[in-house]
Amino acid sequence: MLLNEGLHAFGRASNLSLLDLGTSTLPTGLNQSLLQFKRHLGGVLSLKLTLEWKAA
Repeated sequence: MLLNEGLHAFGRASNLSLLDLGTSTLPTGLNQSLLQFKRHLGGVLSLKLTLEWKAA
């Protein structure tokens, strides 16, 4: 698959040990088909933390 080869080539050329494929979550919840696609590329599920600061 050309996309997968391109991602790996980019990561190697940039000396990356981790390549973030982005979130698979929509406002309504998890996007299962996008998550499956990323897993098919070799992606591994991980937790994404989001911090929010609210002005007082």
